[in-house]
Amino acid sequence: MNNRPQLLQILLWCILAFHVLIVTHAFYLFGLSFTATDFLSYHPYLCLVYAILWFLVCVKKYNYIGFAYVIFTALQYLVSNFAENKNVQSAFGTTLFPLDVIFSLIIFVDIFSTLQSNKPLSIKK
Repeated sequence: MNNRPQLLQILLWCILAFHVLIVTHAFYLFGLSFTATDFLSYHPYLCLVYAILWFLVCVKKYNYIGFAYVIFTALQYLVSNFAENKNVQSAFGTTLFPLDVIFSLIIFVDIFSTLQSNKPLSIKK
């Protein structure tokens, strides 16, 4: 049973639709080709990972999956800013970093709203 506020639930699903559009656009631009040496070919797959994580946040399959989204965003930031290879920086920096931080804040709102409802977080719902 879902105990999220209705506005938050609608917002989460709208962000999922946004992620699906971004993934579709990335695969349209870069295609399905994948070469390990061309770091820009990682971009659509990084967007796909974000979309999958956000989908799991929406369906609330696992309560802690939101933390995985936040950690993935932090790792993406670290790689895009501190990698020595400029190609790696551009590939990982092309994801929507500022928006992902805002989305991470929304995840924290969701987690704290769950905590305020006095329902303990569980590994699997």
